[in-house]
Amino acid sequence: VIDDFVELSEIELGSAELMRTEIDMRNLCGEVIDWAAPRMKDKKIEFITTMPEIESLITLDRARIVKVIQHLLDNAIKFVPKHGKIELTLEERGRDIAVYVKDNGPGIAPENIESIFECFSKFEAPECGGLTGLGLGLTLAKGIVDMHHGEIIVASTPSKSTTFRVVIPK
Repeated sequence: VIDDFVELSEIELGSAELMRTEIDMRNLCGEVIDWAAPRMKDKKIEFITTMPEIESLITLDRARIVKVIQHLLDNAIKFVPKHGKIELTLEERGRDIAVYVKDNGPGIAPENIESIFECFSKFEAPECGGLTGLGLGLTLAKGIVDMHHGEIIVASTPSKSTTFRVVIPK
């Protein structure tokens, strides 16, 4: 949490720098999935991945993009019901790469969509035992994606699903 506060402060102050290297996004996504697997197994979550069969090379700050995908998966795991479903899709799109994280959790109310990326935004999820975080993860994820000149978008249907899409230009 402290590291997230520090990183978010650096991003907001404009003092954060990217450490870009060429990586294969399939490998990066695989590592994040391995990180999340024990929690998904504990909740008996059905997990589906869709990735290209060939390398998806991109130059970016590996450690920071790992954090973005970790925060998205962490939220999905937190809010999806036991025996729920999470999908992670990696798409090679020519000039950019897109990562989608979709879950069948409680969704986000339309009135909360605009503020979901604001610092300390927290919303009640009674169907998930009232679980909430500190409201930093999505703010940090958006800041990191913005630093890469990408975009992060959320689409949600209350009581049905939420999908986050992260697009990073090559």
